[in-house]
Amino acid sequence: MGRFPTLAALLLVVMLLACTISVPTTGSITGSGNVVTVQEDLTDFDRVVITHAFEATIRHADSFSVVIRVDDNLREYVRVSKLGQTLEIGIDPNRSDNIRRGTLEAEIAMPSLASLEASGASHLSFVGNPTLRSVDTSGSSTVEEK
Repeated sequence: MGRFPTLAALLLVVMLLACTISVPTTGSITGSGNVVTVQEDLTDFDRVVITHAFEATIRHADSFSVVIRVDDNLREYVRVSKLGQTLEIGIDPNRSDNIRRGTLEAEIAMPSLASLEASGASHLSFVGNPTLRSVDTSGSSTVEEK
C-alpha cells in the first residue's frame, strides 16, 4: 500500500514536467496577398500529381505549359518538378503543415493526359482530355471534368 502513493506522485511529477517541455516550432505562414506568376519550363509529361492545397486546371493543348500563381512569400516552398513522365506540383514537405492561407494555383496545358493524382486538399479540374485513363484521389482532394 505504501508504494502506490509514491509511484502515483512520481508519475504525476513526470507528467507535469512533460507538459512544461516545449517543442520549438517554425510558426505558420500566411500568404502576403501579393500574387506572383511563375512560368515553369517543363515538357514531355503525360501524368500529373498535385498535392497539398493547390487549385489546378489542366487543359488539352498542342504544346506544354505550366504556370504557377502563388503568394510571393510562399514561392520558396512550392515544388514543381518532372520525374520521368510525371509532373509533380506541391509544397516542400517540411513546410506544408505551416502554410495557413494563401494563393496556390497551377494552370497546366498538355497534349495528352494519361493519369492524374490528387492528394491533400487539392482541387483539380480538367478540360478536353479524352485520353485520361487513371484518376487517383486521397485526403480531401477533388477532381472534376469540365
